[in-house]
Amino acid sequence: MNRIAAKALLEKAGYWVTSVENGVEALRELSDRPYALVLMDIQLPVMDGIEATKAIRAGEAGAQNAGIPIVALTAYAMSADKEAFLAAGMNGYLAKPVEVEPLGAMISKVMSRRWSGRKSGAGSGWFPLS
Repeated sequence: MNRIAAKALLEKAGYWVTSVENGVEALRELSDRPYALVLMDIQLPVMDGIEATKAIRAGEAGAQNAGIPIVALTAYAMSADKEAFLAAGMNGYLAKPVEVEPLGAMISKVMSRRWSGRKSGAGSGWFPLS
């Protein structure tokens, strides 16, 4: 349900959105096309968001995607959880339920870092949600 709501929210805001159901599909989709950003749920079936993030950072979705901005989306709200997500290679963190303004601010923040040359990654707009 969160994936459907977030996808609709992002599309209404003008973003191009592709969603997948698990971490393995996220790696496959990211390997197939260039994207600008990943919104990664932590609790994904088959391969969770932390495992998928580590695989992306290790180049398993293509070397060109190893530095793509990844933002964690999760119901976990403890500060220790946030630190674990960042330590896994995520660039930001948002607690669910996701709200429009914080989501827009986070996207702007991680994308401005990327385009200013501090982050590297792929092409044009990917948001795997769960």
